[in-house]
Amino acid sequence: MKEIELDVKKIKGRVFISFPVDFWDPNETTKIKGYIFNGVLTVPLFSSIVGFSSKEIEVLKKLSSVKFEDRKLKKIEPTFSADEQKVLKTLLKKGVISIYSRGKYKNDPVYVIPNMIFSILQSEKSKNNSSQKKQKTKELPDYLILSTQGEASKISLKYADEIKNGLLSGVRDFKDKNYYIVSKSFYDSYAPRISLILKSKPLSLSEIASSLKMNTLACKSILLLMGNKGEVYFKDGKYHLA
Repeated sequence: MKEIELDVKKIKGRVFISFPVDFWDPNETTKIKGYIFNGVLTVPLFSSIVGFSSKEIEVLKKLSSVKFEDRKLKKIEPTFSADEQKVLKTLLKKGVISIYSRGKYKNDPVYVIPNMIFSILQSEKSKNNSSQKKQKTKELPDYLILSTQGEASKISLKYADEIKNGLLSGVRDFKDKNYYIVSKSFYDSYAPRISLILKSKPLSLSEIASSLKMNTLACKSILLLMGNKGEVYFKDGKYHLA
């Protein structure tokens, strides 16, 4: 929670308070609790969800999910448990939410949630969504060598989205019958370097791996994929640049 300073002016016997534009919603009326110290009026603002308890956050989320015109006390209270209603009262005392009972809502008052609370909840929701996406992101292997079709099928299911998005590619070597899976990042890191050294002359698998200080099987995985893309071809025991 933080405080902002508001300008207070006395004009012709009346006191006027100036609010920041992003603080006040002209379509909603609410009571504001402030503090006067040395002639300066300050109003508490909730700049972070950290200031609320987990129960308060859940109640605020539940209340904010209801449209303004449907936030009538008579409608809302029966849908909230006894514990949630206690939290509502606490939030009212804190000035986090308020009750509007003017105009057409005079006889049927509604709960009012300030725009800043909506912004806080929306910001928190975005952070949670971002965190969940990061958690869902799988760590991709640089390469995999699978000996059976069953293993290949399991990997295809496990990394279905990554394969669909081109983050993983696979090829089968019909000589050893193995399936070679290579990540895009691993391929992009080594394929250009392999092409570069093959420009001078054709090389064997062991020569290429030695030149790049790579594991032989890792090097073979990339070469097979390069061959499948038509970038290299194998002849007389050596790889040639296509």
